[in-house]
Amino acid sequence: GAMFSDISLVPKSMMAKAESQTKKRTLVLLAILVILPIIMLTYFKYSNISKLEDNKAKLTTDIQNAQSIKEIITEYNSVNNRLMFRQEILNSSLSSTDSFTAILSLMETIMPEDVFYLNVVNTEEGLSMNCVAKDKLTVAEFIVALKDAGFVDVFVPSLTDTTITAGDAGFVTFNVVCLYGGDTID
Repeated sequence: GAMFSDISLVPKSMMAKAESQTKKRTLVLLAILVILPIIMLTYFKYSNISKLEDNKAKLTTDIQNAQSIKEIITEYNSVNNRLMFRQEILNSSLSSTDSFTAILSLMETIMPEDVFYLNVVNTEEGLSMNCVAKDKLTVAEFIVALKDAGFVDVFVPSLTDTTITAGDAGFVTFNVVCLYGGDTID
């Protein structure tokens, strides 16, 4: 038997050139396959860094806006608290003034003619008055009138009988405290 052998009709120089081009193409493709992922990784990394920096800038702006909102809320609360405090003072002064006026009107009707106020202090608990009267009997009449007016407790913590000269009747200075009860005097 005869054997067949491959016969190449392409010249060796062309084959070498084709083989060289194939190697070059393979090297270029390999370089592209290696360089392209590196470029893509770098691009995505830079893109992520850029996105993160944009997010950071946005968050910083949001935080600054939130700080200004916090300051506005704090200022609003401060102003609101001052307003509520002033309103409470106004309400209490109006109610105190109204009730105090009513009490003074009542006192004018029940007070004996010979009793005079030196000082009157109105509190939530009651009244404290420094008064002058012509004698102790007038003081007693005044205390009875106050008890009849609706005060829960009326007491005299101090009383001073003063005589200017031996023949004069003198006068009595006293302090009287009147406590309000459940039914305040209006």
